[in-house]
Amino acid sequence: MAVTLLNPDGLIESPAYRQVAVASGSRLVFIAGQVAWDAEGKTVGAGDLAAQVEQCYRNVATALAGGPGPRSRT
Repeated sequence: MAVTLLNPDGLIESPAYRQVAVASGSRLVFIAGQVAWDAEGKTVGAGDLAAQVEQCYRNVATALAGGPGPRSRT
């Protein structure tokens, strides 16, 4: 099984890991744990839990949009 590692635009690049891993064959997509950082690595919503959660969800959406192929809700 081949694995493609991605750092989608809009998420911080880390030398230690990739934000998204897509496994071929079984078509699994793994997303790294997301925190309240913007694409430049700056904290979003310091002291504001709701703003931090919103940024985390934005990062998850960005990570999913950076992966290949159509999306399924099954």
